[in-house]
This record gives sequence, C-alpha cells and structure tokens, in this order.
Amino acid sequence: MICATCRTVSSDWLSIAGGVKGRKIEIVMRDTQGDPTKAVNATQELISQAKVHAIWGPLNSGEALATTPIMARAKIPDIHPCVVETLIDTTRFPNAFRMAPSNSQWDDAVRNYCLNILKVKKIAVIGDTTGYGVTAVGASVAAFKKDGAEVVYQANVDSTQPDMTPDMLRAKNAGAEVIVVWSVSTGMEARMFNVRAVMNWDVPFVGHPSMSSGEIAGHFPVTWQSISRNLKVLRTAGLVEESRRGTQRYYRVNRKAVRPLEDLLHQMWEDKLDRIVALAEKEQRGKRRR
Repeated sequence: MICATCRTVSSDWLSIAGGVKGRKIEIVMRDTQGDPTKAVNATQELISQAKVHAIWGPLNSGEALATTPIMARAKIPDIHPCVVETLIDTTRFPNAFRMAPSNSQWDDAVRNYCLNILKVKKIAVIGDTTGYGVTAVGASVAAFKKDGAEVVYQANVDSTQPDMTPDMLRAKNAGAEVIVVWSVSTGMEARMFNVRAVMNWDVPFVGHPSMSSGEIAGHFPVTWQSISRNLKVLRTAGLVEESRRGTQRYYRVNRKAVRPLEDLLHQMWEDKLDRIVALAEKEQRGKRRR
C-alpha cells in the first residue's frame, strides 16, 4: 500500500533528520496487488494490529473505494493518488487527502481532446468492472452527453476477458469514431489494441491507456534499466509523453508525432505480407506441378 522506493528513502531521510517532532518514522508496508479484498484485509490489519498512525495508499481507486471508509471510521489520516471523485469528501472522509488530479480533471481533458481536437461526435466508452472502471465510465458518458456528443456504445468489461473482439466489433458497428478507455489494466488495453490491429480499424484510443515504466518493462525480456533508458530517448525525441501520479511515471505514445513512422511501418508490414503471400502461392504452384 506504499511505494517501496519511497519507503526506504523517506524513512531513512526523516530518521536522520530527527524524525517528525523528534519521533522516528517506521514504515510498515503491505503489498495488496491491486486487489480490493487484499486491500481491505491489509488496512484492517495495519490499523488494529500494527497500530499505524497514518496510511499512504492504496494506489488505485478500486482498492481505495473499499478502504477509505474503513480508515475514516478509525480516524486514520490517509494520503493517496486515487482519482475517483467521491474519495475526497470533507464530511464523510475528513482525513483523506489526494495527491493527484481527480478523474473529473482527466475527463475534462479527454472530452476536450475528443470534441475539439479530434472533432468527433460518436463516442464509445469502455471500462473495466472495478469500482474505478464503473464509476469512471458512468461519469464520462454523462459528461459527453451533456456536451452534445453521441455515446454510441458503452460497456464495462472484465479486465481478464481474453478476447476483446466482441466489444470492439460492437463499438465499430455502432459507428464509434473514438474509443475512450477507463481502466488501469494494461493487459486489457493491450488486448484491445491488438484487436484494433487485426480489425484494421484506425480508431484512436483516448482516456487511460498509459503504462508505468515497470509495466512496460514487464512486456520485454530486458532489464528495467534498459527500458528506462529507451523511454528517455523516446521522450527526448517527442515520441512518448510522460506524466506523474504520485511516485509513478506513466508513458503514452504521442500519436501525432509517431503518425509518419506508423504509416512507414504499416507499409513495410504490408510489403512483408505481400512477399509472404507471393512465396506461399509460388510454393503451392510448385506442389501442383509435382
């Protein structure tokens, strides 16, 4: 429920500095693995058994929706980077503090990009089935409709669903000009991207399809340090954009900047496929002659 890197740096630094008002800082960490049930159990254990004085985390809204009321009842101060609007309420949760933009701020930026930059009007909104996904989709759909856009398809999908083709087909058949995604599951987003490629549907994704450097590294058989160096090169070249949420750095492709490269790679891939088809047909003709 707390970032391990900050745990060692912050704790050691504060202790060397004499702590807070002369009291040394002890950090107690629990890994909840993004699971709301584990987050609830960890929160209860930290409060009742570890006797912590404050909690930093959890790090996603699905968990925070389940744990924030528990901390409020125990009057435990809580600092988190979770974006769902209702997690900050001075009446219900007077000791909860957010250190990241709220989802409505993200949503405003998403709508502005879709309606005023992409200039599209037919929107598909898809989220996962977590508390965050359900809340974000509902708020996003309402805000798009209020601004005069037509939400042609909306859905909440289990992030572990192996095949995203049915939902992508429904969105395409409904005439969606953009897909707005509200999910922190990079696996689900990756499957959606892959289906888009298979469908040969050049529809933009807007919303929450960004990945932390650690998540990106998990998709490649190289070290995190190598990924970090490559991301720095891509960021310097303007091909990816970086944002920060709490202690995490998230990266997304700068679609405008990579468009010329995307077109080139697409043409190269088409040429490769044409060559494969030609070779296969040549081999088939040879078999017929034999």
